[in-house]
Amino acid sequence: MIFLRIFIIGAVLALHNDASSFFTRMPKKFIIMLDPAGDGKNPGRSIKNSFERGTTLLLADALHQELSFQYPHVRFLFSHKPGQLSEQMQIAQSSNRIGAQLFISIHCFRETNSLPTIALYQTIWNRTTDWWQVAPTQLSLIPAAFAYRGSLKTTHSFMTLLSQTLTKQSEQNTFSFIGGFAIPFRPFFGIQAPAIAIECGLRDEKDIYLLIDPIKNALATLIHKETL
Repeated sequence: MIFLRIFIIGAVLALHNDASSFFTRMPKKFIIMLDPAGDGKNPGRSIKNSFERGTTLLLADALHQELSFQYPHVRFLFSHKPGQLSEQMQIAQSSNRIGAQLFISIHCFRETNSLPTIALYQTIWNRTTDWWQVAPTQLSLIPAAFAYRGSLKTTHSFMTLLSQTLTKQSEQNTFSFIGGFAIPFRPFFGIQAPAIAIECGLRDEKDIYLLIDPIKNALATLIHKETL
């Protein structure tokens, strides 16, 4: 009888631990907005036989397809549809309204170096005073140019993680990682979410296929850390 009680108690505790483990492992929801440069009116910069618009859309779509499959709890949204005109304030309002937790702007240009390149950018206007800002304790009006300040520390931590991952992958010598930079970045005007620009330097349009996996792997590392 005593043995039976011990067995039952042990089974109940095991079920409880399994249930607790299941719920603690549930991934957090995460929203990422992808903003490929170029729109229905502006094709962007020339990249040998194509334009920036088509290449950034290709990269954004590849990231969406592959990361959505790998992380089904992550919701990917595009800032605008192919061929649609994109207005910066409309994009910012959309990102803020849906509560995006990461905003990624994708850019490409013609590279003349021996390898394709990747560089990261975040926006910052004053390298000293921006870090002094604190989140408002009550509702207040914040100028659109300074909307990024509320997520500045999170953006910096995301930049650091992505930079570390890309630096390690660049050791395979299939691309060069130029680094992460903080500059006044107009495409992030009005965006409250942590916002990072990925700029790819391409010798020709085919080089984008060399950069899909490194960028995907870097983002996967960030998603895994933030949601699992």
